[in-house]
Amino acid sequence: MNMELDMAMDMDVIPPQGMPAGMTSGMPSGVPNGMHSGMPNNAQSGMSNGVPNGVPNGMPNGMQSDAPNSGIPGISGISGMPGMPRMPGMPGIDGMEPMESMDRMGPMGPMEHMEPMEPMEPMEAPPAPMYNLQPPIGIPVSTPASMPQAYPPQQLLQKPTPSQPASKGPDLLFRVQMGFESRVQSEVYWSLSTLLSFSTARNFDLLKSRLDLVKLVIEFVCREWDAVTRARTPIDDDHETIVRRQKVLEALLIVRNMCLDAQIAKELSVPCEPLVLNSIRLPLLSQYSEMRLLCLEICEHVCFYFPNQNADTPLFKAAVALLDSNDKSVLVAAVRTVARLSLCDSRDTSPLLNYPTEMARLAKMLLIDDSELISAVLDLFVQLTSRLQRVEQLQILGDPNHLCMHLLRLCTFKMDFQSADYIRLPRRTKRPAPLFPPEISPAILHELLAMNEPERATMWIRSSYDADPEGEVLQVSLWSNYQKLFEPHERDGTGKRMLKAIDFIRTCTNNVRGAHAKVLSPPEGPKKFIIKGLVPREKAVAPSQLLLDSAQKLHSDGNGRPPPAYTDVALKVLKNIAGLQGGEQLVKPFVRECVLASVVNPTALDGVCGVLNAL
Repeated sequence: MNMELDMAMDMDVIPPQGMPAGMTSGMPSGVPNGMHSGMPNNAQSGMSNGVPNGVPNGMPNGMQSDAPNSGIPGISGISGMPGMPRMPGMPGIDGMEPMESMDRMGPMGPMEHMEPMEPMEPMEAPPAPMYNLQPPIGIPVSTPASMPQAYPPQQLLQKPTPSQPASKGPDLLFRVQMGFESRVQSEVYWSLSTLLSFSTARNFDLLKSRLDLVKLVIEFVCREWDAVTRARTPIDDDHETIVRRQKVLEALLIVRNMCLDAQIAKELSVPCEPLVLNSIRLPLLSQYSEMRLLCLEICEHVCFYFPNQNADTPLFKAAVALLDSNDKSVLVAAVRTVARLSLCDSRDTSPLLNYPTEMARLAKMLLIDDSELISAVLDLFVQLTSRLQRVEQLQILGDPNHLCMHLLRLCTFKMDFQSADYIRLPRRTKRPAPLFPPEISPAILHELLAMNEPERATMWIRSSYDADPEGEVLQVSLWSNYQKLFEPHERDGTGKRMLKAIDFIRTCTNNVRGAHAKVLSPPEGPKKFIIKGLVPREKAVAPSQLLLDSAQKLHSDGNGRPPPAYTDVALKVLKNIAGLQGGEQLVKPFVRECVLASVVNPTALDGVCGVLNAL
């Protein structure tokens, strides 16, 4: 490009407008910055953007500042530019000699033989950038000073030491709650075991304020119910199902223990109702018997709070269906449940009248010697007879006469009818005690020789001596009689070895009731060592008879036995029967038996009076 410009200037050809990109404001990129400031004012004023006024506009931008006579000191033409080759015949920079040959021009040859350059098309300059001269707008920055609400005060957390109370961790019941909510099998099983220990009487009060945990237990049972009740035969269960059913039993036991409290039973009545209904409908298989029993016990306590229960509800029908069970535990629980559900029926007639077959079977259950079953059946009959209007409705329980007689028998069950005891005057003078112990018969001696010491010594004293608070026996005479009886048999080997004197006296005072050793110091004579509380018998008693008498006193069927616990309930049933239409004629023939029952069983006196007042 520089060579073409030099040749154009030598031929007096003005190149077109179009300055190269390397030149700015008419100066080459290689010109020092100081050359702009050294330019005369007239030269600057005669130039437009670095181009002389006499230069045409068609000259390239890169060539406008390189025209001859530009007015720059020390430069004459474009060949005088620093860094540009100088052409022959052109004036150079002061102090520099022109080139003597054209050899330096390269292979292009002399300038005279070169053709002029074609004019270049004008190039449009890029638009000048627009600058915003307005001052910057301040943006608020969130700092603790400007926005304190965004920076709450922080406290340095310190790790608690083991000696501080904070190191105990979360509460145990909180861990139980997290275990249920985690749905992790091991955590849920641990929570069940922990709550089972809390539901006992010792820690029962701790769960009264956390009924939400008991509801979580009920949710666990409902969640596992389908999995543990899938079997329809005893051989359908696998090991995993058996383990899961065992955990469900633990959960039901927790709910059953918590429902013993009336207030808690009221709170748990709503979530327990579908659970109880599903359990009663389970198949009659052995693996479901315990689940059914626990749910029946739960229903027994929460059914008071079930709304709108009558003979037409599914729960009542399912409970009545269990009255045909041969399992005693299920039968007792079912009878109690039906009795409580019948209380919820607001109708005047009893819903049990619709089930005559089941009621007749329960009436026969009164003949079984089982106090628990009898109490449950009598409780159900109280609810039944309280809503009857006529005696004829008692036909569902069998013969009414037999029922009344059996109710009176239950009031004196296992109690003896004693005849009149004639009172005799006591003896005015005390009969004197024998001075010597009685003779021992061979039969009694044979029983004594078969015993070991110290049992033999104790039974010999009880056979030969009787208890008397005012009696006394010398220790020497007691030891001599014992030695006289058993020493010959010890010598010939037919008897066991005898006790020593001190051991014999100690055995006498420790094993014979009311006997104790004592020393008497009379004013005249030597001291006397006696056993206080013993006197000789008139006739010896066999050890076997003594043991039999003790057993009879302990297990006697006389008036010492407590009266039956269901006496009051039986008399309530009889009172309801007496208050029915036509019940007076039914109960009147049994007035004598009622009075006799009150004599034998004094606890039945109030109930008998109520029956007689209803007549």
